[in-house]
Amino acid sequence: MGVGSFDAIDDIIAILTAEWNTNDDDVPQPKFTKNWEEKTIGIIDDTQDIVVVTPGAEKIDYFSLYGRDHLHYPVVILDIRGYGTEERHRAVIDRVDAIIKEQVRRENSSNGYTDLRLTSSRNLSHNYRNMFRHVMEATYRVLNP
Repeated sequence: MGVGSFDAIDDIIAILTAEWNTNDDDVPQPKFTKNWEEKTIGIIDDTQDIVVVTPGAEKIDYFSLYGRDHLHYPVVILDIRGYGTEERHRAVIDRVDAIIKEQVRRENSSNGYTDLRLTSSRNLSHNYRNMFRHVMEATYRVLNP
């Protein structure tokens, strides 16, 4: 994990929690958790979806004389899991997608983030039985975290 990974994870959980049902769409809010806090195996709550947030690789670009300034690209991986219906799972994915796209410009960020972008999305539901799974990657940019 790089320098900005922990702050990026805290930031995206805060964004998703705060903005979840601001548009009155009645999509049930999933449980948001960091991957190191989700320790149980085999015990699931099939009444609530879960979004497990994991740090990804953090790219760092050096610029300025002697590399004193650094532009960081922390990556946050959102593992969206659902045990209900396909429609409910799709609604959760669509809401996560919409919230992140609304936050693309991070002008008022306390951590100095310049932007937040979705950089990949893949459906992994075909690998499971009785579970829906979708993984998204979001990339931040921050100068000298």
